[in-house]
Amino acid sequence: MSAPSTTTTTSTKPIVLTIIFSPLPTITASAFHHHLSTVHAPLAVPIFARHKVLKYQISHNVAKIRDKLQPLFPAPPRDAQDDDWEKVGDDLGLLQGEAVVQVWFRDEESYRGLTEDAEFREKMGGDAAGFVDVEKTRVTVGWGEVVMG
Repeated sequence: MSAPSTTTTTSTKPIVLTIIFSPLPTITASAFHHHLSTVHAPLAVPIFARHKVLKYQISHNVAKIRDKLQPLFPAPPRDAQDDDWEKVGDDLGLLQGEAVVQVWFRDEESYRGLTEDAEFREKMGGDAAGFVDVEKTRVTVGWGEVVMG
């Protein structure tokens, strides 16, 4: 029996955009979370619906929960040789952001359509400029896989 392929095509897999947002230094964490949920997200919904977004979720990384539960996450093994472990080192699990947003797209075309949408760029970018620290915000995109749930 041959080993499973480690390469994949994204043509049949959903595309997932993950954004780690940090607030502007002039905004409290509470105001940041409130704005993200009550202003920014409602702006996104009709635009995302037009581009057939499959899922839009926000994880709020509030200090009260993070400080209590994060220390429970295991540290990397000290003898780890994996490059990924070395990159995170002693900061494993320490996310420098107040919220993680994930947007699941049906396919690459749906993602491309959103990124080329002038209304998306104007409304979402304009609103984000008022509460998001762009310098600290991180973005990644890849294909998604639901393992459970």
